[in-house]
Amino acid sequence: MLALELHQFATVPEGVRGVEVPEPHQPGKGEILARLAYASINPAELLLVEGRYASRPELPVRLGIEGSAVVEAVGEDVESVRPGDLVMSLLRANWTERLLLQQDQFVKLPEGFDARMAAMLKVNPATAQLMLSEFVNLQPGEWVLQNAANSAVGVLVIQLAKQRGLRTINLVRRSSLETELKALGADVVLTDSENLPEQVREIVGSRALRLALDAVAGPAVEQLAAGLDTGERSSTMGCSAVNLATFLQINWFSGTSRFRDSGSPKLWEP
Repeated sequence: MLALELHQFATVPEGVRGVEVPEPHQPGKGEILARLAYASINPAELLLVEGRYASRPELPVRLGIEGSAVVEAVGEDVESVRPGDLVMSLLRANWTERLLLQQDQFVKLPEGFDARMAAMLKVNPATAQLMLSEFVNLQPGEWVLQNAANSAVGVLVIQLAKQRGLRTINLVRRSSLETELKALGADVVLTDSENLPEQVREIVGSRALRLALDAVAGPAVEQLAAGLDTGERSSTMGCSAVNLATFLQINWFSGTSRFRDSGSPKLWEP
C-alpha cells in the first residue's frame, strides 16, 4: 500500500514522497483495521517538513497528525465498533491507505458524521478548548483578545467562548471578515492597527482583560500583550512562518494515487 513519508527536510512537497509499504496484518486482539477516508494537512506539518518545527524526528518518518477512517475489520474483544463505522484516528502517522489501530488509538464517531470534518476534529477544536481553559480561570462576561481570528482555531475560540458566556475581541487583517465572524458569535472584530491597546481599553472599559491568544508570533505577541492588564497571560499557539499559500492549495488529501484539481479544496483520489 502507499504511504507518505518525510525523507528530507525541504520545501513542500519536495521533502515528502510516496512509498510502498507492507499491508498491515489482520487485526489481532484489541485491534481494528481501517481504511483512510480523509486526512487534513496542518500548518504544523508543513513546519515539520521544512525542518522548522520545535523538534526534528529521525528520517524517514511517516506523517499525518489527523485522519478519519472507515473500519474494515475488527479483532477479538473489540465491541465498540464494527465494519463500516467511521472513526477518528489518534495516531500521528495517518497519511497511509490503511491503519491498524489499538482500541485506545481511535474514537468512534456518530453515524452520519461528515468524514471531512472528522479529519479536522483532533487538533484545532482541542487547541481552542485548552487555550480558553488551561491558562486563566475565566468567568462568564470576561473578555478574550485574539489575533488570526478567522483561522481554524480562531473561529472555534469564538464559538466556544460564546457558549461559555465569554466575550471576544478578534483581530483580523481584512475588515470584510467582520460579518462572517460576528455571525459565528464574535462580539468585536478589529483590523490590526498601531493603536490597538487604546481600542481594546475603550471596549473593555474598567473590566479586566486577562487572556490574549496569539497564532502569529513575532511582533504580534507584543501587540497583544500591550492590550492586557499587567501580569496577565498572552499565550502563543502558532506562527505565521508557514507558507500559507501552499497550505491552502493542498488543503486535503484523501485516499491515494493521484492529485485531481477540483478547485478548492484539492483532494487525492483513490
